[in-house]
Amino acid sequence: MIPLIADDHDLFIDLLATHIGRTWPDSPVYKATDVDGALRQLDAHPEIDIALLDVVMPGMNRLEGLSRIKQARPDMPVALLSGQSDRGVIEEGLRMGAAGFVPKTISGDALIQAIRLMMSGEVYVPYALMTRPVEGPAEPDGDDALSTRETQVLDGLWRGLSNKEIARELNLQEVTVKLHLRRLYRKFECRNRTEALRIGLERGFLKNTASSA
Repeated sequence: MIPLIADDHDLFIDLLATHIGRTWPDSPVYKATDVDGALRQLDAHPEIDIALLDVVMPGMNRLEGLSRIKQARPDMPVALLSGQSDRGVIEEGLRMGAAGFVPKTISGDALIQAIRLMMSGEVYVPYALMTRPVEGPAEPDGDDALSTRETQVLDGLWRGLSNKEIARELNLQEVTVKLHLRRLYRKFECRNRTEALRIGLERGFLKNTASSA
């Protein structure tokens, strides 16, 4: 199994590569940060036999990037990655030939099971996602919306916890907490914890915890 991971978040790529390396230690993991880079990797490395694509990375243009990858490698399983779980996007991706949908909150063990399933020719989609109502078109995360994990990490910052303490409390790896922090900083357009807490308070994300502090 020789995968290509295409995502514009280096920390997330490294996290997936770590999980994959534990199961397939001799397998190289090729990486890209946009669709054009993914196509270059596929052209340079014909041995790649599965691709994992971030839904909102540069070049995807909703699911146009999936179409380009499938045209380049029609027989290779291609999975979609996302921190969001819009059922409409999932179903559209499957109609376009995606081998599955992998949430970015997936555990390491579940990721390996998903890859094995897709490599065997099956389609992987978590059952819980396909039972949700169809939503509007998926869009990149905005400043006015935080995921559950991002809210939990922000709360940990408010309580003065270190990354390691937040990871232990949420039963996550520390690198995963760092990934959520990076996404949080990007949404808030800030660079450190102090600024994130100030913006979180100003926008009301911390009003409950602030009132009880």
